[in-house]
Amino acid sequence: MPVKNKRLSIPYPSDDEIEKQVNMIVAKGLTKKLSFFSSLYELMRQVGWRAIFINRVEGLITGILTLIVWAYFYLGNHTSSADTSHFYVLLFVLSPLIFISLMLCSYYYKKLAQTFELEMTTKYTIFQLLAVKMLVFSSVAIIINMTCVFLLSLTFNVDVLRGILLSMTGLFSFSAGLLLFLMSGNFLRRVFVFMGVWGLVNGSSFIVCGEQYQFILKELPSFVYGIILAVSFCVYMISLKHVFNRKQEEGLSC
Repeated sequence: MPVKNKRLSIPYPSDDEIEKQVNMIVAKGLTKKLSFFSSLYELMRQVGWRAIFINRVEGLITGILTLIVWAYFYLGNHTSSADTSHFYVLLFVLSPLIFISLMLCSYYYKKLAQTFELEMTTKYTIFQLLAVKMLVFSSVAIIINMTCVFLLSLTFNVDVLRGILLSMTGLFSFSAGLLLFLMSGNFLRRVFVFMGVWGLVNGSSFIVCGEQYQFILKELPSFVYGIILAVSFCVYMISLKHVFNRKQEEGLSC
């Protein structure tokens, strides 16, 4: 007798079950994109602090440079401790000096040790490493500047709060402008160009309208400096994120 064909009963999933399974596969297959701060932390955790902090030679150069700058502050105000106008001008203009010296020393050491090209082949881009270093060096510069302001206030008639606000405003204004400048183009050339622009603008302001320039830096209310500092810091962090996400092949001639 002929055997009748029996159709197999296949249980098809419902639309809700299909959507649930697809979402589960996608969630497991795609890695979750980390936030900016999580990416920074992960980079520092995997690379290690030794690849971020400067070595002994860089630290020695930076320390000597710091002593020279702040010794100049001391000698410049030693004859007249009551007149602190020049101090506030120097504090604002030269507060980024520690930061930029750390950056340039780090770059010079890597070129000297011939490890700069090696960094281009690693998991993280040179711009991601640069962003982390800028964040770390900014923190170091803040600590050094605050310490120097406090020590100088013990000898001279310096408002500690105003000095710290002025120092941080100068640092983050410079850093934010530099990062905006580094969002495209050659790295090293743009650093030197921006340093020249910073010195030229502030130097010209001091020469052309010296008394007014000193008066603004010395007498501007602290809350105004606080607002400028907050805006500069926001621009700094936004620009830092853009530099962090910059592609490796851009600006490799640095």
